[in-house]
Amino acid sequence: LTGPQPPKAIRRYLKRQLTQAFSKKWPLESGQKIWAKGGSIKWVYDQRYFDRVYNYIQRQRTTSAENDDA
Repeated sequence: LTGPQPPKAIRRYLKRQLTQAFSKKWPLESGQKIWAKGGSIKWVYDQRYFDRVYNYIQRQRTTSAENDDA
């Protein structure tokens, strides 16, 4: 994903759009957050690195995928 804006601005925009979409399906309780502060904006250049990133993110989940209402 690239664009004319700096990477941090793109991340901020994506988080805002995704938060709005998530909140429609899964409303947040007062004080509840979807995102951690910050986050990486490193380039993912190849499939091997993508797989490492994906696996890292999966290990950060606080609930199992079987409990998610899809």
